[in-house]
Order: sequence, then C-alpha cells, then structure tokens
Amino acid sequence: MLFYAGKSGVKAITIPAEQLGSRQIEGLSEFGMDITTKNKNEVNEFLISQRKLLQTDLAYQTIGWSQLNNQTVFAMDKVIVPMIVGSSNVMLDSTQYQLVPQGVHYQLNDKNCPIHNDLSNNVNLKLGLVLGLSAALVPIINRFKPDIGMLIFALKGQSTSGKTTTAQLAASVAGPISGDGSLFNSWMNTQNAVTIKLNNNFGIPLVYDELSVYRGTNITSLLYNISQGLEKARANKNGEIRPQKRWQTVVISTGEQSIIEKSSQNDGILARTLEFEVDH
Repeated sequence: MLFYAGKSGVKAITIPAEQLGSRQIEGLSEFGMDITTKNKNEVNEFLISQRKLLQTDLAYQTIGWSQLNNQTVFAMDKVIVPMIVGSSNVMLDSTQYQLVPQGVHYQLNDKNCPIHNDLSNNVNLKLGLVLGLSAALVPIINRFKPDIGMLIFALKGQSTSGKTTTAQLAASVAGPISGDGSLFNSWMNTQNAVTIKLNNNFGIPLVYDELSVYRGTNITSLLYNISQGLEKARANKNGEIRPQKRWQTVVISTGEQSIIEKSSQNDGILARTLEFEVDH
C-alpha cells in the first residue's frame, strides 16, 4: 500500500488483510498514515475497494511435491510441472531455501553433459547423484509404502576422502550448496534448528556436514525425530497442541566418525540410517 506521510513523502507498507477492519484500521497511524476516529471508516472502505482490484498471485511454502489448484505439482524456485496454467505467476513464499538453478543446464541424455564424463568411472560421485535424486522419490514411494517416509544416508570417510564432495553433488541436483538458504548445512545446529529447516520439505535433499561438530547430547533422539518426518508435539500457552512441522525427503550426513557408532546402535537406528564408507 502507498500513502502520503507529510514531510516523509510517499511511503510503501505491506499490511495483512485482517488489518482492514473498523477496529484494526486505526493501527495504521503508527506508520504515519493520517487515521482518525472520524475518517477511519471512509479510509477503510476505500482500501477494501482497492484491494478488490489487485491481481491475485498464487504462492507456496511447501517445496517438492505439494498440492496446488487441486493438482499434484513439484515445486522448487518455481512450479516446474507444465500442466499448471499460469505457473509463471506462482512464486515461492519462503526465504528458508534458495533454489534458483545455477550453472549450465544439460539434458541427461546429452553426451556433452559432464555427468557422462566426470562421473562415468567414479562410483562415489555416482552414489552422490543417486542419493540427491532419490529425495524426489521418497514422497511418491510413501504413497504405496507408508513405512518409508524418510531416508537418512550417512557418508563416512577420513579427511580428504571425498565424502563432502559427494554430499555437495547430492545437494546440487536441487539447488545451491553455499550462501543463505543453501541445501548444504553444518551439523553445528540444535535439534530444533534441524527440524525447522526440514519443515515443508517434500522432495528436496538436505546435507548436514561433519558429524564431529554436533553439540547435541543425544544424536539417537535426533535421528528418530528426523526419520519420523514429524516434529515433537508441543503445547501452546493455552495447553493446546501446536501444528506440527512435517517433511518427507532425504537427509545426508557426513563425518569421519560413524553416525551409527555415535548413536545407541539399536535396531531402530539401523533400520532408519544407511551408512556408506567413502574412499578416495
């Protein structure tokens, strides 16, 4: 919304729809708008009439597989399923992930594609590519096999063995691996931070690098939490259960130490975590 704020000139602010009400409209005075008891109804009616003229843009916060216009779509930095009419007007309403593609684009069957040359004789890099692409399959498999809601892969290897490079390749199939909102993260995060990052992710791989820097007291609890695809239930101040964060994707961990050995090593962990030894 644009309005004239006296000596400050023209200001632009964004207001929620609920602000347009006879009681809430007076709150706009804190931004410098000339709202009084006498004119608030007139201003409110004018703003509502202008709102009806705005173009409606569709937005989404769920990445990967989601529902849009009653259709199943796959969304990254934009909706990439062509069946959606006007998909160019659909935008990602979240700063949690930066998924704008980078680099040169090839079709996988193009013989000039670096994958054919750089990965053809490297088992580890082939593994990384497959792990990254498998994230898009997990929500689909879950429809037929409800027990498979998450996949956790652990890459174990000595320093300079290539485990981080393998994990970077895995994440790069879906988005950038550096900068704010990248898909490549450090294990130096709290359990809450990990689940917040996973929220609304249904098909985009995430990497957590170098297990040795994890400062939590119980990696077993975190692995169970991740594999459930659902955050721990919590109550709000009124004693009601808050909406829980959900996800279905692939998480890839790297480290010199075995993530299984660092955990309680019970059967539940072994069933939820697949560990690979990465050599040079």
